[in-house]
Order: sequence, then C-alpha cells, then structure tokens
Amino acid sequence: MTVSAEGGAGEAPKGTVIVLTDSFLSIKIIGFECSEGIFNRHVAYSIVVSCLGLSATVSKTYTQFQGLRQELERTAFRRSLPELPAHRTFANFDTVFLEQRRQQLETYLRMLATHSLVLLEGTLWLWLTGRSGLSQQIVRLAAASLLGLISEKYESIFALDAHYFSGSANAGSDSVTEPEMDFCLHAAVRDALCREIQEQDAGSDLHSAARRVLGRLLQHSRSKESWFSCVRVSVTNLAGSFHLDVELDACDSVAALQGRIRRAADISHRLLVRVAYNGAVMREDGSLYDAGVLPSQELLHVTAVISEAPDEVEAQAATIDVFRRNYGH
Repeated sequence: MTVSAEGGAGEAPKGTVIVLTDSFLSIKIIGFECSEGIFNRHVAYSIVVSCLGLSATVSKTYTQFQGLRQELERTAFRRSLPELPAHRTFANFDTVFLEQRRQQLETYLRMLATHSLVLLEGTLWLWLTGRSGLSQQIVRLAAASLLGLISEKYESIFALDAHYFSGSANAGSDSVTEPEMDFCLHAAVRDALCREIQEQDAGSDLHSAARRVLGRLLQHSRSKESWFSCVRVSVTNLAGSFHLDVELDACDSVAALQGRIRRAADISHRLLVRVAYNGAVMREDGSLYDAGVLPSQELLHVTAVISEAPDEVEAQAATIDVFRRNYGH
C-alpha cells in the first residue's frame, strides 16, 4: 500500500510512503507502571522492541511520546503520520483509561514501524533504543532493501563501510557488542549485501564497499554454530559419482571448501579437485560469495570434479613413452 507524503500547501511531493504489511521492526507495549504520589503521579509504559534479531525493553512516559511526535513533525512527511492519542488531564489516576491509552500508544508505534519514511529517517529507532550510527544504518539498509530504494540502500552501504574502516572517531556511541553483532548479521542485511556483490561490477566502489562490510560482519560469525550450512556435494570422477555432505563456513574461500571436500571424501592431494556451482567453475583464489554462494542459504548443491593433476598426467605419459621406446610396445 502506498500513499503520497506531501509538505505544506503548494509544495511538491516530498516522497512516497509505503506502508509495510509486515515490518521487520516489532513493537509491543507490555504494560505500564505508576509512580507513587498523590499530586504528581507519573506513568511509564514498558515497550518491547524486536528488530532483526535484536530485542530490548525500554520505558517511556506519555510526555516522551509527545517529544517523539514533535521530532517527527519536523520531517517533510509529517502529513502522512498517524495521530498520537490525545492528552487528558488527570488521566494518570484512571487505570481503565491508562489501559486504553496503552493499547492506543502500541497501535501508534506499530503504525510508525510500518511507515517506510519513518524507518529510513531514523528518529523512531533513536527514540526507541538511544542508538545511532551503526545500528541506525543497519535498519536503514534493511528498510531500503525491502522497499527497493536504490539510492538509500547505496548510502547505507557506504556509511557502514565508513563506520567499520574509518576508525573509532566516526563510530559514535556504537560499540559492537555480541547482541548487536547478531543484529548486524541478520539475514535481511546479509542478503542485501550479497545481492549488491553479485549485481555490481567487480572493482566498482559499491562492489568493494559491500564486500568489505560483508566480510567484516562475517568475521564475527565464525564462533556461532548457526552460521554453518550444509553443502550437498556431487563428486564426479572416471569411476562414477557419489554424494556427500560437507559443513560450510560462510567465511570460507573456494580453496577452503575444496579442502573440506578432500578431507570428507579422502581424496589424495595428488588429484585435482574443481568445484562448480550453478554450472560455473569457482575460482580457487575467490571467496564463496563472489561465486554466488550466499551465507544465508541453508542447503547448497555444488559439484566437485576429480581428475589427475596436469603434472601427474604428463609424468604418466613420459613413463609410458619410456616403456614403449625400451620394450617396443
């Protein structure tokens, strides 16, 4: 579903709002707590935020909700925003009304979480988590990829590349913790980066940036069991063919995959092993995702062709030639 997001009267449209039917940002207000007091009672709402595998619980008052609304009112898409539930005097003393408000505020946040321009703009994510920089760019990349917004996706990839490789001075307040790294390595993010690696010209700035970011993220996955996939290998030689299952590290090179196949099938080091995927032979000095093997795939099918190494073939031919000359065969 799309609606036009316009500015004031006489202004040109500022963009198109896409209302997501299934947002990757899940928000639920699980309850509220009232502070003690008679004349100055405060109510805090407990909000559970789930996004790309990262979960957090934050506490916000109605006044803070009003602050969020004021921040969003400064954007060009303010006309397309949902309405915040109205303020009511002495509402904090009415528990029935507070439960109704809890439901209304949850609906309000869920509507914001499905608003494409809100996800791209970043104010909501900062308000919910207090984090900017790395995590905000991850959310922006996931949103832009889901919505098919090319320029915004490219901006996020370059921003992530700068975050990882320009030093801690540009890293902001984001120290990369284990939970946050799980968040950065979500399938939506990995697939977005892999698609750019496959679609962009090798050596282009965007291709290089996407490769560096994906490589950096995958470095943190080696110790996580969930990052290993099963590879079904069809091994072919002169005697026939057979199948075997090999464990695959998403960070493996093609050469490393060849080594795993050798060990699993007990193939002599004197024999040549070539690995093919989707009908194309993989370069031994390349990475798996350069060959189109995406780390989010659960089961891969590759073909390993076993043959004698060129030097072995030449040596055998030379031996046969010697026998023929000496024994007349």
